[in-house]
Amino acid sequence: MIIDINAKIISSFDRVAKAAKKASSKALRSSGAYLRKVVQSGIKKGKIKDGEMIPSKPGTPPHYWQQPGLNFKKSILFGVDAENESVVVGAIAGRYGKLGQLHEFGGSKMNKVWDRETKKEISVLATYPARPFMAPGLAKSKDKISKFWEDSIK
Repeated sequence: MIIDINAKIISSFDRVAKAAKKASSKALRSSGAYLRKVVQSGIKKGKIKDGEMIPSKPGTPPHYWQQPGLNFKKSILFGVDAENESVVVGAIAGRYGKLGQLHEFGGSKMNKVWDRETKKEISVLATYPARPFMAPGLAKSKDKISKFWEDSIK
């Protein structure tokens, strides 16, 4: 009786590869969801004093303002690309994507605002100091994310 050892090795390798891909996908989802939650928890509701919104201090995570249809905190999402085995976490593209980048690194942007005196929309240059929220969230999450990967293949 002859046993084809190569067939057994290939079969075992395929099972291991499939298990590793499944574990990787789960670890990516867990890592993305956890980082999203940590980042969101660092973004606090802003305060209003004398009718003016008080921004967060430079170097601290930005505030969010409760306005209909606008909530920067809720714009932090994550997505897993199973084919490339990667995860992306951050402010969604469009309105919040640029704002997220401005808060994280600082910078300037032309904004349209309503001028109460002229009753017209005008453009003003807004300068944003760096108010990182993703980098501190990742630093705070690194041990837990490492644990997701450590426990992924058993």
